[in-house]
Order: sequence, then C-alpha cells, then structure tokens
Amino acid sequence: AAIVRENIIEDEMQKKRVKLLEMQRKRVEEQEKKRIEKEAETSRKQKEKQLKEEEVERKKAEEKARREVIFQQYLHKKQEEEESPPKSRPKKRDT
Repeated sequence: AAIVRENIIEDEMQKKRVKLLEMQRKRVEEQEKKRIEKEAETSRKQKEKQLKEEEVERKKAEEKARREVIFQQYLHKKQEEEESPPKSRPKKRDT
C-alpha cells in the first residue's frame, strides 16, 4: 500500500512538473509574441514618421521651386522694363 501511495504521489508530482513546464512554455511564447508585435508596431511607426518627413521635405522643395519661378519671372519682367524705352502714359483728363 505504501508503494502504491508513493507511486500516486510521484504521478501527481510528475503531473505538476509537466503542468509547470507547460505554463512556462506558454509564458515564453506569449513574451515572444508580444516582443514581435512590439517590434512590428515600432517598425510601422518609424516608417510612418519617415513618410511624413519625406512629405514635409517634398512640400518644402515644391514651395522653394515655386518661389524661385516667381522670382525669376519678376527678374525677367524687371529686365524687360529696364531695356524697353519708357512708355508715355496718357494723361488723365478732367471731365
């Protein structure tokens, strides 16, 4: 009877060890899953930030190009005005 009782206790202890190992394995798997999810989220946020920065830079470049075109048009018009003879403006008549 003592041997049977000992076997039962050993079986219970073995079951507890197996259960404990299973719980540890699940915990490690969950930690790994969370780590992977966090890495993916971090990567997504970095990519989003990079895209926003690129968009800001693109808009800055477009605005700079637009201003340059306007400035060149201004210089061209100013040069034409300086090269052409002054135009006589008709005087206003009082009516």
